[in-house]
Formats: sequence, C-alpha cells, structure tokens
Amino acid sequence: MSGLWLLHGLLACTTPEAPESEQPMVVLVSIDTLRADHLSSYGYERKTSPFLDTLADSGVRFEYARSSSPWTLPAHATMLTGQLPSTHHIVDDSVSLSKETPILAEALQQKGWATGGVVSTMYVSSLFGFDRGFDFFEDFDLLSEKKNLSGTVDAENIIDTAISWFSKQPADKPVFLFLHFYDVHYAYEAPTPYDTQFDRAPQKGDLKYKNYFHFKKKKVDEAQQQHQIAQYDEEILYVDAQLKRLNDLLSTKRKNLKWVVTADHGEEFWERGSWGHAHTLYSEQLHIPLIVSGTDIPTNVIDSGWVGNHDVAPTIAAWGETTLDADGIDLNMFFSGAQSVPDRPMLAETTRFKTNRISLFEGGYRLEWDLNTGKSELFHTQEDIKETKDLSNIDPEIAVAFKARIEELLGKPWTAQEDGTVVLSKAIAFKDGRQKQSLQVQKGEQFQILPYDAPISFQTQTGEQQGPWYLVGGESTTGTALSIEQQKASRVELDDAAKKKLEQLGYIQND
Repeated sequence: MSGLWLLHGLLACTTPEAPESEQPMVVLVSIDTLRADHLSSYGYERKTSPFLDTLADSGVRFEYARSSSPWTLPAHATMLTGQLPSTHHIVDDSVSLSKETPILAEALQQKGWATGGVVSTMYVSSLFGFDRGFDFFEDFDLLSEKKNLSGTVDAENIIDTAISWFSKQPADKPVFLFLHFYDVHYAYEAPTPYDTQFDRAPQKGDLKYKNYFHFKKKKVDEAQQQHQIAQYDEEILYVDAQLKRLNDLLSTKRKNLKWVVTADHGEEFWERGSWGHAHTLYSEQLHIPLIVSGTDIPTNVIDSGWVGNHDVAPTIAAWGETTLDADGIDLNMFFSGAQSVPDRPMLAETTRFKTNRISLFEGGYRLEWDLNTGKSELFHTQEDIKETKDLSNIDPEIAVAFKARIEELLGKPWTAQEDGTVVLSKAIAFKDGRQKQSLQVQKGEQFQILPYDAPISFQTQTGEQQGPWYLVGGESTTGTALSIEQQKASRVELDDAAKKKLEQLGYIQND
C-alpha cells in the first residue's frame, strides 16, 4: 500500500531522547485479515514474519486462537470489550458500540494509564465508538470518508503516528497503545521492495476483487490464485518490518514492555471455492494468531489450549489491575503452561451480506450452521484443524445437541407478552433448537433471532400490527407485545461515497 505523508526517517530525527521508564507499556496489535497459518511461527513455509516469530520465541504463542466473527467491526468490538457478539450485538454497520458497554481503553484510562489508538479503517473508527477511553485516537478522518477512503493508510503511517504520540508521553505514566493495520486486507499492494519478495510485482491485468459470490461462480486460474496469495504474504512481511521498527524504539524507552499481537479474522483463498471473508465461519476465516510477549511473560511457550479474541481485553485489563464485564477470561494464569485453558463453548456468527450463519465450538467439535438453507456441517476441529471432513452424517446426535446448545448461549431472549405472530424481516427465529422463518407464540414464550439488529414486529390475534422494534438502538419495547432488555446505541448511516468505496473493498456486495 502507498504512504500518505510522513517519512519515518524524519520522525526518527525529530523524536526527542527520553530516559528509560520503569512504568509498564502494553502494545496491542491487530493485523486485519491475518490468518494464523500464514505466519512462520505457526508453521508457514514462507518467512513472512521474522519479528513476530521473535516475539513468539520470547513469549507465549497460542496455537489455537479463534475469532468470534469473520469481519472487522464485530471482531474488534469483541477484541476490545471481551464480549462476544451475542453480548455486544454489534454485527452490522447500522449501529455503533453502546456507551454502556465497558471497553478496555476506558478501563485503563480510569486507572491512570495514557491511552493511544491509531487505526486504519472506518470499521474501527470513532464512527462506531472505538475512540472511547483513548486520550489520543487517530482514525485519519475515516468517519467522514474525505481523506482515506480515497487512498490508504499503510503500516508506515500507523507507526509514524504512534511514535509521534508516544514521544510526548511522560516517563512516569503507564501506557497502552492500540494499533490496527489494514495492509494485509485486500488489495495486497505492499510498497517496494516488499512487493517482489515472494512473486513478481502487481501488473495491469491482475485479478481485481469483486465479491465472494462472484468468485464462487467464476473460476480463477491457479497462477492468479498463487499470485494473490504471494501478495498477501508480502503485506505480512511489510507490516512485520514496521512493527520491528517500533519495537526498536520502544525497547530503549520502556523496561516494562509487553506485546499482544493478534488479528480480527482470516481470509479464504479458495478452500471453499471462493476468495474473501465475512461469508463463512470455517477455520481459514476464524483461526487467528495470538502472541503475548515481553516483561514477565514466560519464554518459548506454545499453548495448545483453545482461546478466543474475547480473551484479549480481560488479559490486558489484568495488567492494569482492573476488570471488564466480559465473556472472555484472563489468560495470565495459563502462560506458564502449568494450568490448562478450560474447555469453553465458543460462539461465532456472521449475518453480513446475504449470509446468516452461526457456529459453536465445544469439546473439540465445531458446528457450522447455515440458517438460510438449513444445512449444517460438523467438524472434529481438534483433530482436523483445516476442517476438511464433515461428520454430520456420522455423528448426527452431536449436531442436533449443538443446535439446541446454540439457542441456550445466544443471550437474553425475546419474550411474548401476549398471543400472536412474530413478524420477521430478513431474520431467523430460534425456538426449541430449530430455526423458523415465522413464529406463532403464546404469552410467556421466549425465542431468539439472528441477526440481532434485524427489525421485529408483531401481529396480535385481532390483526393489529405492532413494531418494528430493534434489540440495539431502537424504540423501547416497554408495554408492548414483545419485550427484551435492549441496548442503547446510536444508529449509523453511511453516505454514498462511503458505500461506493466499501463495495470496492468487498464490504458491500450486491450480487
């Protein structure tokens, strides 16, 4: 990707010298769209990540970390709050994060930490409430679309901005720095010399991303597939080099320095017949890296327990002697390997574009359930990490039990206050372990719907229409035919320019 303005050499020359501080510093890195299996430390054949491999060797590498969502907005809401989508309910770009939802930066800020955030996409910007709790938050005006949806914010920009902010922080204050990188997301255009590290440079006639459904229908030749993968890997190498540049500076300024490196989701490269993310919940989209390294972290530990991106915020919060109202757990007690991470149910879901899928991972098995078609697949992910063998016909009782279990785990349900018909628009109702397109209910009966932010209406037995209501950011259901504990949040409207650019990036799809 191309840079926008600052040269890091200039910043390096003007950054004032500061004494080494004893105060803790935590750097949380989110590399958008990064698959775990494309890092060298996770067994990838290409040397894509020398610096991250060093962090892994000198810290803890979680072999099996999972995301709760295959796209940016809900995955980051989980990463920074510790709440699953079934709790925070931010699953599409129609609402922002509720101010009532506890968030990591705010918890640390209240404990006296200096908090800085630098992000490179609208979906982790102030538009969706991610700036809350940050003393300094640079989203490059992404919320207005005037600056960087017409260009790019690359890793060099992110690091330069972070260094500039860090250089102004007092040595006697703990620091939390959150960095989000978009380089590994399509269009995979690393700057020179990284653009020729694993393949030729991009050229006219190369494949351009359209959308997931397009590539389901149109076969891509092997040469173009491999070229796109090589470009993706070159972006990883570029981001890795920029992170090393930051570490070279920070390690001279902070004795107590910790790194947490992860991703929001991965990327499909034709494993299921297409290219991209957000549409399915298979391992290539949900298996993410998680590396924790630095002061007081055990070295050269490979933890084979199953963890999630909802564990990131509680773990970092513990370093700041604070807690969050989270679904995830503090992983610090498992770093030494003396204790095993407990087996927990892990939900994941996507209702993006024309999809409506939900997944449950528990006890080594994972169910992939397409609610639009009713089709489900069962994998023994513990033994089949790439999820290549569907066991739903071999172990059908597990699949049935998992469907009922999903309904239990989806959070607080809707409750009917009188008899009638639940009217759904582009949503699926769950009741008694089954998905339903329409639902007759009696007073007191409960049910769930996906997606959470879909409108829901009600027709009484006398034919009166009520609603629509929304779980997040809608009119109150108090005194109506349906009730639920709603979340307060602002509705978000994207302008035409934003929608056009997001369509080019694959975030909005029309066919």
